[in-house]
Amino acid sequence: MNIATDFDGVIADTGTLKSETAKKLFGISIPPRHFKSEYVVPEYLSEEQYRTLTSMVSSGSLGLTVKFMEGALIYIPILQMEGHRLSVVTSRDGEWLLNARLCAERHNLFIPFYGTGYQKSKAPALKGCDLFVDDNLEKLTDLKDTVPHRVLYSPNEHRPSPPGIVRVRNWRQLYIYINVVSGANVIRPDKGPDLPNGDRRKSAASA
Repeated sequence: MNIATDFDGVIADTGTLKSETAKKLFGISIPPRHFKSEYVVPEYLSEEQYRTLTSMVSSGSLGLTVKFMEGALIYIPILQMEGHRLSVVTSRDGEWLLNARLCAERHNLFIPFYGTGYQKSKAPALKGCDLFVDDNLEKLTDLKDTVPHRVLYSPNEHRPSPPGIVRVRNWRQLYIYINVVSGANVIRPDKGPDLPNGDRRKSAASA
């Protein structure tokens, strides 16, 4: 399968780095799971402050310190070894994009990176992609006619996902779902977290 993922919030735990940096810079405490512009601006930070903070954690030596989401460093290499073609499609561009790629390489992840630019659609970069993972629901909604399998990576949200979008909470659950849609069935669903709603029955039927 041709699989693409976002970088921030799916591979990299940028929310935690933003939260820690905001505490040092502005003296405010915002939980990492809430560190998105729609929650933070303008209630806690101005648009300018948010952009400054985002620039700091997306570039330079600070950007290279970002930790990765639990399981990402395990399952990305596994998916590559199993023959899936992985790439990263991110809103980053320029120096921020280079920083993300360098960060991945420091963790021995060698994946093609494609940057679309801030607040631009990812659709042109995802033509021919079978499955895309993002932590931004709005960006996934925009891809309805572009990507057959859209996955919302949402560790802290348990509400049902919108029609046509599957919600996963972690990388193991994402890995299981990829095996379901690809027909591989490498890992039995009873060996890890529950499958996304509606997919356990499909996996059991094909086992």
